[in-house]
Amino acid sequence: MHKKHWIGFIIACLFSIVGIVYLWNQSGQFSFLELHYPWIVVAFLLFLFMWFCDAAALLFILRSHRKHLPLLTLFQLTLSAFFFGAITPFQIGMIPALTSFLSNHNIQVDIALPSLLLKSTLNGILRAIISIGLAFYVKDLFGWHVVSILFGYGTAVFLGYILLLNRSRLAAQVRKKFSQFFYWIGDTIPLWKTSMQTVGDSFITFPKTMDPLLKNTSWMPPTISFILLYWCLLFSLPYPLFRALQLKVPFIDVAMLQAAYYMFQSVLPSPGGSGMAEVGLGYVYSLFIGGSSPVFIFLLRLFTFYLPLSFGGIFLFFRIRFPHK
Repeated sequence: MHKKHWIGFIIACLFSIVGIVYLWNQSGQFSFLELHYPWIVVAFLLFLFMWFCDAAALLFILRSHRKHLPLLTLFQLTLSAFFFGAITPFQIGMIPALTSFLSNHNIQVDIALPSLLLKSTLNGILRAIISIGLAFYVKDLFGWHVVSILFGYGTAVFLGYILLLNRSRLAAQVRKKFSQFFYWIGDTIPLWKTSMQTVGDSFITFPKTMDPLLKNTSWMPPTISFILLYWCLLFSLPYPLFRALQLKVPFIDVAMLQAAYYMFQSVLPSPGGSGMAEVGLGYVYSLFIGGSSPVFIFLLRLFTFYLPLSFGGIFLFFRIRFPHK
């Protein structure tokens, strides 16, 4: 990996350590000795399955363009791109990185980038719908101020994607403003200039680049199904971790709580949400365990951030070290 990649990785790890240390000081408990490890195995299998689902969602979009990559290859490329997303604020490095990886497998940028943007758009629209539904589900846990935030977030995201797809003059102006924001980031941080230029350009040409993909919609049912399955697995992860701590909690409530938190995580400004995620999760899940548990938060972040980050770094290392394998 290049030096700048290691810098982002180190910053993400430092933020995470700060968050874990904060929780440790709050609770004074940090023991792994009494874990029920069969449930850790269950969590690991959920982790693997959900990332294969994420890769499969892209697989069907690419097949509509007659571009065929093995699912295992897409799994590796997706996690390698997650590494770049995890070491950049707001996960902005993931799509440019995956676009580059796909181009190395003979999938041209004019196909790879629209495919990734379309998958991201479906993710965003479904995320918005789920956020609005969750707003009413968690109202008894958090009160109407959180309901308002979730509802407002979901509505804003939904309207935002409508603007991205719309061909009106107003929508074009909004997309131009967004693109200028990313250009500004690239000018401010030279290391990100190329990726920010790519993302900014994609906002301007978004409706046009979607046209070829929307002519053949056979990819849509399996792609949406795998996206939803990915989320179901992600939202289910806290349950086996609670059971590993020998704590019994209501599955649906925990899954919905994780879903609500996931809606906000992508907007955390630190790399991968590191530090802020640990502290935020500690507060949210204290509702179920009567206080902050660094062990639980570490395990949850292990399977949702550290493991995909590590797998992505390993896959990336071998891609650089053995580029023809």
